[in-house]
Formats: sequence, C-alpha cells, structure tokens
Amino acid sequence: MQKAYFLRRVGFLYLLFVLFTIEQMCYTNYITKGGGRDMFIEIKANSDVPIYIQLANQLIEGIARGELKPGESLPSVRAFAADLGMNMHTVNKAYHYLEEKEFIQIVAKSGVIIQPNKIPKATADQKQQLADQIRPILAEGIVLKLSEEEMVDMLRELVRDIKEGIQ
Repeated sequence: MQKAYFLRRVGFLYLLFVLFTIEQMCYTNYITKGGGRDMFIEIKANSDVPIYIQLANQLIEGIARGELKPGESLPSVRAFAADLGMNMHTVNKAYHYLEEKEFIQIVAKSGVIIQPNKIPKATADQKQQLADQIRPILAEGIVLKLSEEEMVDMLRELVRDIKEGIQ
C-alpha cells in the first residue's frame, strides 16, 4: 500500500515537473542570412501573446533594425517551422499576418521575401490603428501613477532597444 502511494506521489511530482518545464519552454532559432549574419528568434510558449504574433513581432523588429533587408528571403514555412520546432500553420499564420501589413511578399513557388519595394511611411489609418493599440497601455500607465515624462522616457528607451537589438 505504501509503495503504491509512493509511486503515485512520485508520478504526480514528475508530472508537475514536466508541466513546469513545458510552461517555461521557448522556441529559439537563428535565421542565417547572407554574409554569415544571424537574427535570433525567441518565442515564449507561456506568453499571453499568441505564438504567431510573437514570431511576426520579432520579424518586424528585424526589419526595423535593418537585420532583414528589402528583397531578402525568409525561410520557407516548412523549414522555419521545423527549425523552431513549431507547427507549420503557426508560421504560415505569422507570414500571412505580415503580408497583410505589406511587410513581406509571399510569392507562390518562390518563397517569402521582405517587401522588396521600400515600405512606405505610415498612412493616417495605420497611425490610427497604432494609436488605438497604444491607448489602453497608456491608460494603464496613468492608473499606475506613471507621469507623462516617465512614459515618454520608457517609449524612448524601447525605441533605442529595438534599434540596438536589445530584448
């Protein structure tokens, strides 16, 4: 009886350990590009942000930093999914999200490339969409008693971090 209880208890603790490990897991990959340069991709599986959005956001940051240049190829959906150890549909969804934003082009039977034409300056509608996304975050900052100056400083620091490739 005690042996069975012990085995159940050990089994339960092992299950908790496995679940904790999976929750902390993240997908990582380097996109190797011409000239031996790499771009590091890190996806946090336990984040509230959907995985395809995390992937898209990291690719957008790569474009913003100039690590991904106009006309440069991205890995195929299948290859990228295999490298990251994630579902092909997740990568496909990220690629289509970026295509809708006109940051990439998906060319049938040729692959995925960073928008070869220079990405145009934001339209009034795109600026409004960004403002709509930022507004609740600023409201939360106000509720948390952050001053306008503190929030502007945070924004400047984030812009600097993105440009320098700091996570």
